[in-house]
Amino acid sequence: MLRLGRPAALATALVALLGAGVRASDHPQDALKLILRDSPGGQKTVYVTRVPTIVLPQDQPFIVGASFTITAQSGETATFDMPADNWTGNASATLYKFTNRVAPVGPSPVKLAIIKDGSALKVTAKACGITLDEPSQGSISVMLTIGSDRYCSTCGGLGVSADEPGRFVARGCAAAPCAP
Repeated sequence: MLRLGRPAALATALVALLGAGVRASDHPQDALKLILRDSPGGQKTVYVTRVPTIVLPQDQPFIVGASFTITAQSGETATFDMPADNWTGNASATLYKFTNRVAPVGPSPVKLAIIKDGSALKVTAKACGITLDEPSQGSISVMLTIGSDRYCSTCGGLGVSADEPGRFVARGCAAAPCAP
């Protein structure tokens, strides 16, 4: 059996740790509300969560940017990029905000995203990116990705109050693991 001295063992452990790669930090969230609408007047998405307590991402979105993904049970999916240039943060590093006043045009269909340490995460978009033309969506998952952090919710079943062509409304959806 090969025995490594203390420096060699430490170096081996460090190489193993660094070589393993960085894993995503998943934050399954209860969805306070998830609304998707596709009507002649336009599309809209609203996602709000507060529970469990919001933990800020390890990476700052005004450096790495972000993306917001919507996935229907049917397999339909849409991802909206939120470029770093549209993100700001406050001086105390407790709030990040994405703004795009010209949504759905401009750099993203997302109009506003706010992630506030300890209290709230909200995303509003002037698009839903999926057709919503099925008789029922069944369930819809959303995920905000900032660097290696993923904030996600899945709404279906008892939390859904409207699920029809052109409209999906859910409130109080329980947290579920983030999709792989």
